[in-house]
Amino acid sequence: MPVPARFHGQLPDEAAFDDTISALLAADEVPFHDFSLAMPEPRFYFDTDHLNRVGLTEFFARHLKATLARH
Repeated sequence: MPVPARFHGQLPDEAAFDDTISALLAADEVPFHDFSLAMPEPRFYFDTDHLNRVGLTEFFARHLKATLARH
């Protein structure tokens, strides 16, 4: 899920986490979609890492809808 850029930069070992999740999913032929930086605008969050209603609506319209349609 998306998180604000300033919060994302504070997550420890995020690249290693993504690599591990990607490898686990690939074993079952499940694609990994990294949306962590897809919604950088702070106005879309109601706290450090949770989308508000407007953010969720925008995330669905910009990213999730097309991803779900492809799979």
